[in-house]
Amino acid sequence: MMVAETLNMSLVAKRTFISHQCISSYIRQLEERLNVRLFNRSPSLSLTKEGEILFQGLQEIKKSEDNLYSILADTNKNCKGHLRIGFPRSRVKLLVTKLIPPFKKNYRNVDISVTSDFSNVLEVLTLNGTLDLYIGTGKLRTKELNEELLLTEKLFYVISDDLLKEHFGREVNEEELAEMERGICLSNFLDVPLIITPPPSRLRALIDNVAEQAGTKQKIVFEINEPSVFQELCRENLGAAVISHMFLAYETWTMRNDTVKRTVIMDGKRRYISLISKNLYCFPINSLESYHGAITISYSNNKYIPNYMKDFISMTKDIFKCMETISYSADSTRMRL
Repeated sequence: MMVAETLNMSLVAKRTFISHQCISSYIRQLEERLNVRLFNRSPSLSLTKEGEILFQGLQEIKKSEDNLYSILADTNKNCKGHLRIGFPRSRVKLLVTKLIPPFKKNYRNVDISVTSDFSNVLEVLTLNGTLDLYIGTGKLRTKELNEELLLTEKLFYVISDDLLKEHFGREVNEEELAEMERGICLSNFLDVPLIITPPPSRLRALIDNVAEQAGTKQKIVFEINEPSVFQELCRENLGAAVISHMFLAYETWTMRNDTVKRTVIMDGKRRYISLISKNLYCFPINSLESYHGAITISYSNNKYIPNYMKDFISMTKDIFKCMETISYSADSTRMRL
């Protein structure tokens, strides 16, 4: 199964601490016993039709085996098990620190392994049974998985005092700030140096699309696959950034009462987001219909769900509700961060 998944015997040998020769010999013995050829050896290693049939059958057997172990584990008062979770690359640090500790307090005997990758990859890994569930940021492409909404995100444009003055060439007056509090058009800020995730992230594709429609290019000053550091980089005047309110809510949660509450206008209502920074502005972004801001949790339709996994899903929903509450609470203070 590992050779079929990776199509790389050297990699499997390294992962399993078995020699390449031993694995190759075992595959040949298996082919002789079944009287079929499972792999094409040239020009590169690939599955034959018979190899694909065997691999699919073994995947079904593995799913049944995992289900049996999960059912038996649920009868155990000490509740032993193994939860395999997928997180998006750009959010793995945030999600691990907020979701794993409270779960482990209740399930000390449940082992956890985390895989971080793009959402479309995590979907495939959940479909083939490598993962039990994943939290994703894109639309599902299959009906074989259950998908539950955790949070509908909004995007904000974070920019420092100095960069805002530089963009306008002068001090920004109160009327202009009040107008931007109601939302900005991203295409009006394409000349401002931007901190952004590299391709092929959805956020980067969104920014590139806005610039293309405006007939220009966004001035990219720094690329990093870790949005949790965007605000600190903005604070240092390295550039502006487009940040989802999930990350803003996380800072609020982390800093508790040491934060500075500032107002934003969303959906015609005055709401606040709290951050520790005192030299940043945070403006809602208008007209981004192409941004699919749904954060979801997905898991298999035809797989037994043990109680500890049900509790993890329930706990995750509760934590995301808290994030939404923190981000959307009403307040009457101004929105300078």
